[in-house]
Amino acid sequence: MRKSTVSRSRTGAAAVELAVCLPVLVLLVMAMIEAANMIYLKQALVSAAHVSVRALVEKDAVGADAQQACGDFLDARNIREYTLTIAPEDFDKMPRGAAIVGTVTAPCTANSYAPNWFFGGRMMRVQATMAREAGQVGTRTVSTRPGRRGAGKPTDRGNRDVGAPH
Repeated sequence: MRKSTVSRSRTGAAAVELAVCLPVLVLLVMAMIEAANMIYLKQALVSAAHVSVRALVEKDAVGADAQQACGDFLDARNIREYTLTIAPEDFDKMPRGAAIVGTVTAPCTANSYAPNWFFGGRMMRVQATMAREAGQVGTRTVSTRPGRRGAGKPTDRGNRDVGAPH
């Protein structure tokens, strides 16, 4: 009889421990998921700001280029209710080397998986700054210096078998 009393009290103690610890563990897991989601949101906004400003610093760029680049990037990542602001507004008249700043803002609430306990009502805002370029991207000159070791010779490094003699 004594053995059954001990096993019942242990079972009851385990149930009480679970009842006390489970809400704390669930809250901790939800907080970790939400924190990871906000880190993802911030990184997506940073990349979107960079892509948007990159579209503007090129020659003959217009504001629609930046809006399209930002929209495509954030829509692909399921980021909702974002806004893109470009400064200065007359960036197309800016001289070479002038700074162009793109600011992307999104609400944490609209991009959250969990209830709004952790980041409810907050806005995430990031900026990217680049200098206006003189010419089109992709028209750079590549120079080769004669006399460099291996210059002009094709290499087959990528075609070697692992462990094959050289």
